[in-house]
Amino acid sequence: MSITEQVIREKLARVHRLAARLDWSDPLETHIAARIPNENAILITPGHGYFDAMTAEALVKVGFDGGLSDSSQRVTRQAVGVHLPVYIACPGVECSIHSHNENITAVSSLQCGLLKLNQHALRFVDEVVYLDFGGLATRSEGERISAVLGGRSVAMLRNHGSVVFGRSIEEAVYRQYHLEWVCRIQLKTLSAGSPYSELTDEQALDTKAQFDSYINENLHLGFFDALCRTHGIGQ
Repeated sequence: MSITEQVIREKLARVHRLAARLDWSDPLETHIAARIPNENAILITPGHGYFDAMTAEALVKVGFDGGLSDSSQRVTRQAVGVHLPVYIACPGVECSIHSHNENITAVSSLQCGLLKLNQHALRFVDEVVYLDFGGLATRSEGERISAVLGGRSVAMLRNHGSVVFGRSIEEAVYRQYHLEWVCRIQLKTLSAGSPYSELTDEQALDTKAQFDSYINENLHLGFFDALCRTHGIGQ
């Protein structure tokens, strides 16, 4: 195993444990993946793995041909189906987080989708694609996502959940955290039962440009480290 692969394994295991603390995971069908640099392979959640006890060694290495590097390991068909085609088709994707978090899933089931209700939601202007419900995920699910992703960072799967993508593991975590946050705010806003004020397209684009001017990899790194420290996630 290369040093690079080991580093990715350790970091991705931390993401799994963080997901358990932040209510991004469910016991069976949530999965997280990352590309192994300079290889046609990804690391992904083992079949029915327990997120709060995830280790670097437990993560499954899957080649672009769908084969496992260790035949004694198991990975669900749905996990491979959602993630692998995107890594093959989109070389800029380095990490992907598929979640059935209750707030995200609730918003994915609203016809309006993600609304421009507050400044935090404006991080996601022109970053979200929507896919109609397609039943239980298979390889075609990932192919459907990669066909419409077009460099954007979030696929909202209608009546299902989401897949968040990053150009690094830390960027994917940053986006997942804020997606869950803005979905939670939206649900609270709508539940108030009063007319709401949605921001204009001009306000949204101007604010998105402000976000883009300072959100960078250093911020992603610091944010990830701070989350791990706050929630007691060690190496």
